[in-house]
Amino acid sequence: SGEARARLAVALGHVENGAMNDGMQAAETALTLTREAGNKKAEVAALQLLADIQIIKEEPRKAELTASQALELCRTIGHKRAEGSSLLTLTFALLEKGESVRALQQATEALSTFKKCGDKRGEAAALCSLTYVHAEKHDTDQALQCADAEVQILQALGDKRGEAASTLTLSIIYIERRLGEESLSAAKKAQDLYQGLKDRKGEATAIYIQVFAHLLKESSNDAESAAEEAQAIFQETGDRTWEARTLWAISVLYAVRADFESAQTKAKEAKTKFEEVADQKGVAASMLVSVDMYLETQEYDEAISIAEEARQICRHIDYRRGQAAALQRQAMANLGKGEADKALTLATDARKICRSVLDKQGETNLLHTMIQASLELCKQSENAMRLLGNQKEGKDHAAAMRRSHREALQRAKSSVALARWLGDKLQLGISLMFLAQAEMMSGRFSDALKA
Repeated sequence: SGEARARLAVALGHVENGAMNDGMQAAETALTLTREAGNKKAEVAALQLLADIQIIKEEPRKAELTASQALELCRTIGHKRAEGSSLLTLTFALLEKGESVRALQQATEALSTFKKCGDKRGEAAALCSLTYVHAEKHDTDQALQCADAEVQILQALGDKRGEAASTLTLSIIYIERRLGEESLSAAKKAQDLYQGLKDRKGEATAIYIQVFAHLLKESSNDAESAAEEAQAIFQETGDRTWEARTLWAISVLYAVRADFESAQTKAKEAKTKFEEVADQKGVAASMLVSVDMYLETQEYDEAISIAEEARQICRHIDYRRGQAAALQRQAMANLGKGEADKALTLATDARKICRSVLDKQGETNLLHTMIQASLELCKQSENAMRLLGNQKEGKDHAAAMRRSHREALQRAKSSVALARWLGDKLQLGISLMFLAQAEMMSGRFSDALKA
């Protein structure tokens, strides 16, 4: 039992140092030793740590199985606090799989479990998980309520580090709601808290979040300054993962400025850094920035090739949102090449993935791509119909034109409804623009003007 505890301590040390493979090996050894010793509580601890490592290593299916084993064992031995912790681990495993409905059930049960135990710190952790779940479901009002409640508990406990982390979460949620000023204020408050704790990594993370708050406020110079400051601190502390993330953020910043060459350069630098720390999600995200730049410069074949490589990476780690994002880029590239039918097929496949993980934002984007493809197919059929006249092929094209138009109109209406549900004014404006186009093609000019 003593050796098992020592192995768990070693595993934790590896995790803190970012050596996940070594941490995994030590946790698995600890698990074997706890089972041999018949120490059920220690076995739960080993299972929970193993599941946490599997989540970090982007193995959500394995993590779900491991966390479920820990949960079952907790209930067998009546260990309620550990049961709450296992429910939280299971919550995050399900979130990684994109199963936010099941994640909400587990997080809600965890909150109830901690409340019954009178465990305020556990209650705060459960509220944190609920914040992430509601944010994933695009229910930002509920997410903000949970985050506020978590901050209040941590303030009452005098937990400055926890308060800083939860305040930073608030900042991220404000970004989701496109509230730049509120996000910046929360991120700066978190930065001050981390400075008081002399936590350089925490301080740099808060500055990193400020990059996106500044971008929302259309202050690209302030965003660049924040990114450079965060990058310098991450380099100073030797945190290569966050250094890579900051490079990715800088690539996005250059993309927003339409400096495509600089964006491409920084995206490639970020990809290299992510590869060094074996962060496959980061590798794929960096590649997709490169794809976006190739789309902007109309290098469509290059865009399709890199997007497919990114899709395969996301498929390998079971990151379905990433797969959908890669497929959408491929669809856009095919649209650029004039291959609307292929684009529509790819976008339809991507939309199915988004719906399977309840990614409403991604689904809205894909509906826009599908509308563009349908409208293009409609134009192609109309041109062919005019050339062929009353011949059979001409009538076939007329039928195809009507079908494509109906599909474009239906998808435009769906995207408007979805954007309204999300409360996203930018997406709503784009959806209404597409609806106006579809209405004009059918000759309903008053409806088009209304849209």
